Amino acid sequence: MILAVLTAVLLIVFVLRLARKPGAKVNLGDQEFALGKDTVFAAQVAKHGPLIFAPLRGSITLYVQHLGGDPTKGWLAFGAHDPGRPPTCNVAWRPATHDFEDPCDRAVYRADGTGLDQYATRVEPSGQVIINLRQSIGTTPPTSPPPKP
Repeated sequence: MILAVLTAVLLIVFVLRLARKPGAKVNLGDQEFALGKDTVFAAQVAKHGPLIFAPLRGSITLYVQHLGGDPTKGWLAFGAHDPGRPPTCNVAWRPATHDFEDPCDRAVYRADGTGLDQYATRVEPSGQVIINLRQSIGTTPPTSPPPKP
């Protein structure tokens, strides 16, 4: 738990420092979220795991994940909690197993966020990763059902 809090604080500091750089664009209140340069953030995700941003629009806490070796492809954005659970049940990244776990019901979600609300992503020709918070692209069930009591 302490590691998760420390990671979140470090990510917030990183985003705030990035936002102060000339030409940086961090629009946390917009319908489209400009994450930043694909090569920079792909390296961050590879090193530290998916990025979490809370909340970007209304009550959407968002994970941004990059899968694969090509920084121009493999970007995913998804809500940090099961749509049927309270927003306080944010899933947590488990680096050892490369998946997410819901702390409330122990459901497990794959690294691609299957089972969570997914949002459209794209990489601009400039290399900017853009997440469209208006364009939900659906959900599918989690990879494992919650354990029985």
